Order: sequence, then structure tokens, then C-alpha cells
Amino acid sequence: MKVFTGVFVLLLMASQTMAQQQSQIVRGYANQQLEEYLSNDNLYYRASTAADPSVNINTGNRFVMEVKVLNNVVADQLVAIFNITQIGETAEEAERLSTQRIEGFKQDLFDLGVSEENVFQDLIAFAPYYSEKNRLFSQTKVKKPAGFELQVNLHIRYSDSNLINRILSIAATHEIYDLVRVEYYVEDIEQVYHDMRLKAMEEVARRQEAYQTLGMDLTEVHRKLAEGHR
Repeated sequence: MKVFTGVFVLLLMASQTMAQQQSQIVRGYANQQLEEYLSNDNLYYRASTAADPSVNINTGNRFVMEVKVLNNVVADQLVAIFNITQIGETAEEAERLSTQRIEGFKQDLFDLGVSEENVFQDLIAFAPYYSEKNRLFSQTKVKKPAGFELQVNLHIRYSDSNLINRILSIAATHEIYDLVRVEYYVEDIEQVYHDMRLKAMEEVARRQEAYQTLGMDLTEVHRKLAEGHR
């Protein structure tokens, strides 16, 4: 299951109208009382705000409201990426041994039900590697050619999340142990973001109504909206 996190930030900035200037006088007195309260040695307040960084007391003419929405979405497609490293004394040997492992792995995947178009092979590196030997009567080392190293990434796409355990077992039989990562894909991701956006807007409206009961009228202010997701 893949977790998508959407962060929506609503920034409200007050305009300098007569009605708001009057309300600022009232808020100014409240802010003065708040500053006097915060200037005291109130350990509970400091501890609670330090533990919760989302608490933001702003005494200026800007009010920031931040709403975070977390949505758990079952992925439609998953892609497991394995890294396969093969070393050989010659380039031909490294390629031959790597091909044997990969083809055997792919054949077992086909037997498992993974189609051929859902397996993609990606060459990462193919280069010589060197061994180091100490020089006689010297602290320096000498590098000597020792063979060739071939690295390949194998991408496997599947839809059943429970299949990964079987894939790992099959990979181990072919001496493939390096699972780089598993990527998750949702077909209609825009609809997911749209639903999260609506939930965030509902929460903003709910908070605005609650703030109005405290005398904070946010209906006639300049508003700036920013949103992001990951």
C-alpha cells in the first residue's frame, strides 16, 4: 500500500479597511495581553509549543492556516527493481554468467504468471575492476586488472502486492538478493489529489467557522492559496 501525503496551505492577509482597522484595535489589545502572558515564565506553554511545531502564534496582520491531508491508496501497479552484479575474468564470461542468471530468473517469473512485457532489463554499468596488492618494501599499493564487472537492473511490474514474497524467493534461487526498491503507481492519481483537495477545503471552512466564534472575521481579507503533495 502506498501512502500519498497532500499538504495544502492557505495564507490569509488582511486588507486595511476601516472595519478591519477597528477590529485590529481590539486584536491589538488581545495581542498585548498575549505578549504579556508569553513574557512570563510559562514553562507549560513553551514545552507544548516546542513539542508541536504546527502551533504558530502570529501577532501581525497575516494569518496562516495550514491543513495536511493524509490518504492511504492501494496501488494499481507495482514495480520491483532488482540489481544484478556479475564479475568475470573476461568481459565474455561476465556477460555469459549474467545472462544465465537473468534468463533463469525471467523464466521462473513467467511460470509465476508475470508476462514478458512486464519484465524490463536495464544495463547500468560494464567496466573492468582492479585488485590491489602491496608493493614489496613499500607502503604503496599497485592496482592490477582482475576482471570485469557487469551491473544490470531488472524491473518487474505486477498488480498483486502479495506477489513480492514469491518474487524474492525466486530471485534468491538465482543468487539475486539486491532489491533496490518497489515503486507504486495509481492510474487515476489526479482524482486522488482532487479528493484530498476537497477534504482540505472542508477543513479550512470548518476552522474558519470556528475562528469566527472567537471574533476573527476572515470573510473580507485577501487570500493566497498554495498546495503541494508528495
